[in-house]
Amino acid sequence: MNDNKAKAIFNALIAEKEQIEAEFGCELDWQFLDDRIALYHDGADIHSKSSWKEINLKLAESVANFKKVFRERLKALS
Repeated sequence: MNDNKAKAIFNALIAEKEQIEAEFGCELDWQFLDDRIALYHDGADIHSKSSWKEINLKLAESVANFKKVFRERLKALS
């Protein structure tokens, strides 16, 4: 995907930022960096093996939310 198309898609999504974050259930980190929108989990310590189960559960939940919230929007923009 060329940079102009990626920026156009990103801008179309960010125009729906409030609605997307409401559907997602939390605030997202919106940065145009190689076509990425990030979500950070505060307090997640990847170096502590005892945290891995919780981290994996949050990750799985986040992936499911990203799919639910973004899939149809991205199809419509493509």
